[in-house]
Amino acid sequence: MLARLEALIKYLTAKPRVFDLDYFMDALAYLDCVVVVIGNPGTGKTEYSTRIMRGKATVCGKTIPTPGLGLAFTNADMAELRHRTEDAYGFRINTLHAEAVSRVRIKSMVGYAIEVPGSKRVVRIRRGEYEYIREFVDIALAQEKLRATIARVVGLPYSMDPFIESLGNRVFHVFDIYVHTQGVSDIERLINKLWEFDPRLSRAVKLYIDCLAGKVSRVGDINCSPAYDFTTVLPELLRSSIPAVNGEMIHSLVIDEYQDWSPLMNAILANWIKYVDYLVVAGDPDQLIYHSLNGAREDTFLSIYKAVKEGRVKGEIIHLSQSHRVLEPLNRLAVGVLRKYTKPQDWDNWVGRKEEGSAPMIHIKTWGQVREELLELYNNNKLRKYFILAPVNASVLYAVRSLLNHGIVPFFLKSVPSMVNHYVNKARKAIKNYIGDKATILGALSDDINKYIPNDLDPEEFRIVRNIIKFAFETASREKQSGESDFEALERVINDYLNPKTMTYGANPNAYLYVDTIHTAKGLEANHVILLNWDTKKREIDGYLARLWYVGLTRSRGSITIVPPPEGTKFVSAIPLSVITTEAKKAGIEVINHAKQA
Repeated sequence: MLARLEALIKYLTAKPRVFDLDYFMDALAYLDCVVVVIGNPGTGKTEYSTRIMRGKATVCGKTIPTPGLGLAFTNADMAELRHRTEDAYGFRINTLHAEAVSRVRIKSMVGYAIEVPGSKRVVRIRRGEYEYIREFVDIALAQEKLRATIARVVGLPYSMDPFIESLGNRVFHVFDIYVHTQGVSDIERLINKLWEFDPRLSRAVKLYIDCLAGKVSRVGDINCSPAYDFTTVLPELLRSSIPAVNGEMIHSLVIDEYQDWSPLMNAILANWIKYVDYLVVAGDPDQLIYHSLNGAREDTFLSIYKAVKEGRVKGEIIHLSQSHRVLEPLNRLAVGVLRKYTKPQDWDNWVGRKEEGSAPMIHIKTWGQVREELLELYNNNKLRKYFILAPVNASVLYAVRSLLNHGIVPFFLKSVPSMVNHYVNKARKAIKNYIGDKATILGALSDDINKYIPNDLDPEEFRIVRNIIKFAFETASREKQSGESDFEALERVINDYLNPKTMTYGANPNAYLYVDTIHTAKGLEANHVILLNWDTKKREIDGYLARLWYVGLTRSRGSITIVPPPEGTKFVSAIPLSVITTEAKKAGIEVINHAKQA
């Protein structure tokens, strides 16, 4: 069943109906200036975009006119753009989804128009001596809970863990892809197709749409009424006028990470650009890795690039070719791997960062070697912002469980797996119960602490919880600050290291170790990157997989470690190790195979 849904996703993304590229290109001809910022990994695309919005860089010989709208792809990108454009007068920074929500009003969204139990959040905001409590609805969580409820009603499994996907998750993923590539006008076509696969899939999508339309009164414990989710709200922008900033029609649009825009998002843009004067698109088509998530395609970006380059559209191309992150010649390795499976491009000649005495290397190590090395670095307080990245979630979960089993508690780039929440919360409770009974807490005997661990855990669960507790005590002892009591040190560790709310990059961007998928690391960098060459199935290496590895290889400010699939597991290599080693040698990078020594 999952294979049939995967095939449907490929079909939908290959044949988007919601976007007409010719119509879009014709609209570009009416603009005063189209600017294409091509930036290779680490070259500063976002920084250059913000300089344009701040009036610090001219385009087509002029300062960009205001009012303007700057659009980021994700909330994290939006926060970064806002931070860098605080002095940009006349520009509003937003995401396209946020623009859509503001257009229909937030009270029309799932969680507000349709109340979903468990989707409200309470935030404590401290300002000076005062603390405020603010309650809000987590729309994304409300959407997930509504979908989970509908899946359960029709008899489909659904996972609330972002690292685990069930059949119910997959059918709603297909629904999202359909809207982003085909629109909402003929959703019956999808419902009929899903019926051929499994009637439950069809009923899930039909019931979801009917609940959002208010055509059914109740689903499970949720009362339905007309509402939008983050997918169905976007088509509303197709029927809306160009946004205004401070009550005035905008003159300029600046889009960061443009390569990730879906056909639906580009259809919205096609309607808007007829009314603006300047368009700036910044990104890197080689880092397009959301194709299977929202149907994003490289042809739109490349068509704009070629039109400007050939003079068919008024504008200019800005190629940022000096990376501040990737060491030379690691850039040549990344390009070599990428171009083995994709067409050459004009911007392939970018250069990496040159640093005295910092020749990058490729290390090939077993997972056991990596784990022991991380443990040693952590025990000696030498672990500084490492990324462990994998192509699929299953690889991430395997690595995380293994680390927890050996006393290392990692952080995450997107969100915390349910498994980690479970173990961390049990460890927190045991520690708090322990310190409630003891006067001295650091240097405690393991046997004393173990008595506070629930006795209904199986052997592996007990070992993981015990190791998390040991991790907390050792970290508190090592990082105890001057004038800090034992209790204060441990309390700080519990809040900083063993708190699911702070175990993500967004809450803590300077942690020592993050484990996640390659997708979540786009735009980020680490001192060292460990790439888990583990996939759950053997698949043909295509442009998507090549771009995924291109992103992974260019996250590091130093060298790279590549880990083959662990023996005794069902993982297979995502990309042949021979490809990496061959291209590394072509680029003049030393490859050290530690795995042969194991």
